[in-house]
Amino acid sequence: MTSGSGILHEEMPKTPKESMMEGFQLWINLPAKLKMTAPRYRGVRSSEIPEVQRDDGVIVRIVAGEFEGVKGAVTEIYADPEYLDVFIPVGSSFEQSVKRGHTAFAYLFEGKGIFGDFS
Repeated sequence: MTSGSGILHEEMPKTPKESMMEGFQLWINLPAKLKMTAPRYRGVRSSEIPEVQRDDGVIVRIVAGEFEGVKGAVTEIYADPEYLDVFIPVGSSFEQSVKRGHTAFAYLFEGKGIFGDFS
């Protein structure tokens, strides 16, 4: 969703009968020159998000941006984010470089992790 010059945002998700629904919303500030751009919305189903499965069991779902030559489902975003959903099995690791001028944000949803270069 790009709110731009204004958008009504309302969510009424239906929770699956046998489980809880969990989700994340990340909001990215538009550059000043695009603050009044036309609003738009595009829904993306989980089945539309491509994934890369590595030999070590790491699974990377590419929501936006690109990973190992695979482009994400969400495109045409003014801020050029790289949004990856990464599953890392116990005993495995994952490294990802950050583009110059970009900032990294990582959110650990389940389990434990160590961030940083400890070599």
